[in-house]
Amino acid sequence: MTSQATSPHTPEEALLLKVSHRNIANSRRVILNDFEHALADIIEQLEQPESIGERELTTLDTARLIAESMCDGFAGLHPNGFEFACWLWDVAPLHVVHMPQANALAPGRGVGYGAIHLRRIASTIAGMYVAAQPLRADSVIELFDSSIDWVDARNLVSLALVDHFDRDFPENKQQLERIAAGSKTWRRVLPLGVAARIIGTRTDEAEAAFTLLRQALPFLYEESTYRAMLYVLRIAALYGDQHSIIHFLGDLRCSDDVHARRLFRECMRNPRLRWDRVSKEWVADVFRSWLANAGMDECDCINRSIEMLEL
Repeated sequence: MTSQATSPHTPEEALLLKVSHRNIANSRRVILNDFEHALADIIEQLEQPESIGERELTTLDTARLIAESMCDGFAGLHPNGFEFACWLWDVAPLHVVHMPQANALAPGRGVGYGAIHLRRIASTIAGMYVAAQPLRADSVIELFDSSIDWVDARNLVSLALVDHFDRDFPENKQQLERIAAGSKTWRRVLPLGVAARIIGTRTDEAEAAFTLLRQALPFLYEESTYRAMLYVLRIAALYGDQHSIIHFLGDLRCSDDVHARRLFRECMRNPRLRWDRVSKEWVADVFRSWLANAGMDECDCINRSIEMLEL
């Protein structure tokens, strides 16, 4: 009989233990080169999520628990774990996953939605290997080229690579600049994701991170690059140095590129921006100076921003 001291005390603990044991077993399958059976069991868990009482685990929670448990199983960094992560990324779009929440959260996109979560698992496992074996980062970067959409690429950044490039940012900056200005569309999400982390957390390196944004400006016609840039600017305005972001917005406003000016307007219309870490008088003066040679659409969003300052 299991002693009270070692038995789970709550339904949540019992569930976590169950999921952990199941997916450590999957990691052992992978170590034995049985990738297919491990994947089949992962898909079964996504399609038939565990429950705590009457509450069914979300797909996001299920994928996270699977990934974390498999990482525990690969604690010795067996090379098959990394190979499985790359293989899972490649084969994920080939599998139909009938998840309970798919229709509600992604109508008409059940296949893509399933692939996104399988790839979340792959990204988390790959990230563990990159953290311990940094030379594997280049292999993970190659996975961007088969991204399904913006969410897919963003997950690969946040779960597998951003910590690595953030940790040694000065050493990695040149590589990130080459990627930002390169020909691979989906890879561009990586330097922009790293820039968001740097700008939002370390003002001393923010100017270097803005260089990555400037390298990517000619590619704003790419929807993924535009969305990534918009994300960076929102993070910058909310958490970074607000003088820097206002100067950058000024550059966008003066650009000859229609996509840059669209980005300017969309940033200015963001109702969450409060400009609370700079002088409101200074910000208002900057915004009024922009009105002098602004078009009608730009005047509308600039005036709205001035009104928000006065609320």
